[in-house]
Amino acid sequence: MGASVWKLVCSFVMLGGLILLLALGFLRPNGLPGWLQPLIGIFPLITLTFGLLFGWLFDRSRIVLAIFVLTLADRALWLLADGGAAMTEVGRVVFQSAALLLPLNLLALSLTI
Repeated sequence: MGASVWKLVCSFVMLGGLILLLALGFLRPNGLPGWLQPLIGIFPLITLTFGLLFGWLFDRSRIVLAIFVLTLADRALWLLADGGAAMTEVGRVVFQSAALLLPLNLLALSLTI
């Protein structure tokens, strides 16, 4: 009885707890560790790859569309930050419109049947 309860608790907590510990590691006061800095640019591509894979595997077009929207918004903001355009008026408008319209777009995708 005790072993089955322990397995049930671990199945619910294990992945979420691991993700929570990783998130807390990112929120350190000194920033990210030095060995993790070069990998930051790869994380959006990893997310895109796994999102497309899971969308194709489970035959869910909404996941694929949401991943594409997130990737396009990430790349647009990344290009604005690289060119120094984030301080111009156009950069501010693009950032604020992405901040407003991206959650609305994801909400609309989640409500479609």
